[in-house]
Amino acid sequence: MKAVTGQLVFLIALFISFAARADVMTVGQLRDMVQSGGAGELAAVAYVNGAVDGMVGLDFLHQKERGSKPEFCKFRDARLRGKPLPHPAYRTKELLAAWEKQGQSMDTPAVDFVLAFLSAQYGCAK
Repeated sequence: MKAVTGQLVFLIALFISFAARADVMTVGQLRDMVQSGGAGELAAVAYVNGAVDGMVGLDFLHQKERGSKPEFCKFRDARLRGKPLPHPAYRTKELLAAWEKQGQSMDTPAVDFVLAFLSAQYGCAK
């Protein structure tokens, strides 16, 4: 129990320290968190989880409230079939490796990295 409490306190302190810096998280910072392992990796996955959930939630809200066309059709289609997709945040390490391998800038804001991934993997056919 003390180990879990210690990790939770560390994660909270980590998030506060990032928020206190008042700059935008970059892909490089996200990668560094993952490479640190343990609580750092957990924090990176949580960050990506929040970014994905926020973007997908806004997409559904825009569809419902404004009648907008969906941005991420594959999420919607899977939900309508009753077979929801696994959350992409659990692939954070893999996605970061692919981003770096493609030669993408590690100074890119992390939310742009998440949006690029979601659009490529779950976007609607044009």
